[in-house]
Amino acid sequence: MRKRVLNWILLVLFSVPAAAWAVTKSFDAGFITFFLLLAVFMSFGLFVIKRDLTRQNQSEIWKTDKMTDGELEEFVKELLVKQGYHADTSGEHEGISFLLRTPSGKTVAVKVKSHKKSVGVRLVQKAFKEALSLKTDECWIISNNHFFTVQAEEFARENNIRLYGRPQLIPWIINVNQGKAYTGI
Repeated sequence: MRKRVLNWILLVLFSVPAAAWAVTKSFDAGFITFFLLLAVFMSFGLFVIKRDLTRQNQSEIWKTDKMTDGELEEFVKELLVKQGYHADTSGEHEGISFLLRTPSGKTVAVKVKSHKKSVGVRLVQKAFKEALSLKTDECWIISNNHFFTVQAEEFARENNIRLYGRPQLIPWIINVNQGKAYTGI
């Protein structure tokens, strides 16, 4: 999504001044329009950065960077339980971390992985294979990293797998800390 937004910003940033120049036949009008738009986009960008940093501080998301896979699993399981989900940890499953029952009754196979680099397609495929063998309704991959590889995202999209990364964990943590129910899961 961010790539699409960036493309729109670039399109507006260059097409509007070009249109201003074409309409007024004045290079100065196009030049001034370009710099005014640049200032607006930069101000908006600073606002977004400040908002994101504030949310990161509120959630203390950096704590997840130092967690092992087991610690992150327990942390995420606790977050989901506080959101109204029921975690089933009976039995060990090789490709997943735990089973989850949603408030609507669906069964979810959840794989939680602490990663310092992008999450790859192999992890997603392994979790999906285990979810299929367990006959769960959904499969979720949750990571403390920002990114999943393009191949992992494509595989997830094709197989209806939900990928949750750092940007999704932040509002979960904030809402649990504030005692609110988060419906965006």
